[in-house]
Amino acid sequence: MSRGGTCPGPPRSRPARHRRGSGEGRGVPGDNAELFCLNALILGGALSAYTSPPPSLLAVYESEPALAVHHVDLRTALRVAIITSLVGMLPRS
Repeated sequence: MSRGGTCPGPPRSRPARHRRGSGEGRGVPGDNAELFCLNALILGGALSAYTSPPPSLLAVYESEPALAVHHVDLRTALRVAIITSLVGMLPRS
């Protein structure tokens, strides 16, 4: 028996705060939770391309230290991007 999707197995009950569309509890409500997770995956992939500079860029940073301020730290950038996305998806009261 499926739960209306492709997931096999008996339906499992979830706490009310995690039930889709319940609007109760804390977190990203309903289908926005899936959208938030997809957004976080895309952000991680996109930011990872910018945080591992090639050797040529590292050489430029070494020769021109003033340019090193443009280096992106993955952990910091991902944290800021995910928090910004999360705050944008939370319901307003």
